Amino acid sequence: MTYLDNIRDHLDVHLLPPAWSVVAEAKGIGNRPPVTVHVDPSSLPELAETLLAWAKTLDDVSAELWRVPSGESVHLDIIGRMASGVRVRVFGGTDFDETIFPDLPVNQRQEMPVFALRAWIDHGEVAA
Repeated sequence: MTYLDNIRDHLDVHLLPPAWSVVAEAKGIGNRPPVTVHVDPSSLPELAETLLAWAKTLDDVSAELWRVPSGESVHLDIIGRMASGVRVRVFGGTDFDETIFPDLPVNQRQEMPVFALRAWIDHGEVAA
């Protein structure tokens, strides 16, 4: 319940875009944070804008890309810490496009700078 209280409080304090789903686990599995928020914007610029909005409300933020095993889509993730100290992962998916993600093999994760999100908002696409 503590994790649910923390994410509820975080959502109450910040005016964030709506979440598709929120999962809170008793503890994170492996290195995963205990709270996961799935967002569902319809385009890469909207997804980047949503993730950047979340990133601005978190501490110690990092970002990564993951091309799913089917190769058809890419998940963009940010991981950070809420003011309560609880770590949270916020992610969403977008269609794979080789011109946008030229060096992202199937089922591979790559770290990326959080500021890359701004480029996708401003220009709609940027090579990862």
